[in-house]
Amino acid sequence: MVVNFADLFLSLQGFGLFEFFLPFLLIFAVVFAILQKIKVLGDKKAIHAIVSMAIGLLAVQNSFIIYLINNFLSNIALVIVLIIIFLIIVGLLAGEEVGAKLNWLVIGVALVGIFWALFYDLFAGTWILPDFFLLTGATQGSLLAILIFIVVIFIIVGGGKGGDEDKGPLFRISGKK
Repeated sequence: MVVNFADLFLSLQGFGLFEFFLPFLLIFAVVFAILQKIKVLGDKKAIHAIVSMAIGLLAVQNSFIIYLINNFLSNIALVIVLIIIFLIIVGLLAGEEVGAKLNWLVIGVALVGIFWALFYDLFAGTWILPDFFLLTGATQGSLLAILIFIVVIFIIVGGGKGGDEDKGPLFRISGKK
C-alpha cells in the first residue's frame, strides 16, 4: 500500500493536529517544565500536570494565541535553518580561527531573526507590530541616530573587559600586539 504523505498531512490538519494539539502540547510542556523547575506548587508531578493542562487548554481556546504560535514557530524554524547554514559557511571558510568576536555577530543575527520571526507575517508581506513600534518618521530617525551613537561608542570603547590589551570588540584600536 502506497502512502501519500500530502494526504496524510492534510488529514492530520483536518483533525486539528497542527492547529490545536501541537500548540497545546508545546504550552503544556513548557509550563510543566517551568513548574517542575521552580517548584512553586511543591514536588507533586500530578499537580504540575493538572495546572499545565489547564493553562494549555485555556491558551488553545484563544485563536489569536494559536495564530501567533503557528506563525512564530514557522518563522523561527526558518531563522534557525538560516543560522545553521551561516555557521556552516563560516566554519568552512574560517576553520578554527573563529573566536569570540563571531559570537557577537551570531547573537546579533539571532536577535534580528527572532524579531523578524515574531513580527513579520511572511505570507501577507506585512509587519505585525505592537502599537508602540508604530512611530513617526522623526522619532524613527532619532532612535536610529541614538542606536548608531551607542554602536560607535561600543566599538571604540570595547566590551568593558579590562586587561593589558587595548582592543575593541570588533578590531584592534591601537598598534600594540
